[in-house]
Amino acid sequence: MRSSGVDIVLNLTWGLGAFLFPVPDDKSRALPESEVLPVAERVRHLEDCLPEIASLDITTGNQVEGDLEFVYLNTTRTLRQMAKRFQELNIRPELELFGADGIRFGAAFVAEGLVHGPAFFSDGPRRALGRPATVETMLYQKLPSALGASGSKTIAI
Repeated sequence: MRSSGVDIVLNLTWGLGAFLFPVPDDKSRALPESEVLPVAERVRHLEDCLPEIASLDITTGNQVEGDLEFVYLNTTRTLRQMAKRFQELNIRPELELFGADGIRFGAAFVAEGLVHGPAFFSDGPRRALGRPATVETMLYQKLPSALGASGSKTIAI
């Protein structure tokens, strides 16, 4: 794409490799369909493509998609490692929100220096168990208190 001379911004996802399907009768074990990969494997495509921006899904949560029930698994340690790797690769993170905790955690990324310049937040898709698509939810996302002390450095989109 870049070699074509077309002026384009590449924006990729890194959301794969975080799917935990617990055994229904024994939540301490994972079904074979589970795919929880280490950070190095989850960013390999970013290293190969070097996009200008890539989504950083700052969430962990229960998911229901059709008949599938699973946990989208990102520990805070994993997310910080991902943000550091984005910095090393000079990839701007698109902080993808799926709940109120993501707003606060994204603001913490800015305060901790894991995001340089204005932070870009995007509103993740509403899943069955996600936050409601209401005016009140959107208003909360705009509150300076929701963004923490770094609100003046943060752009919520």
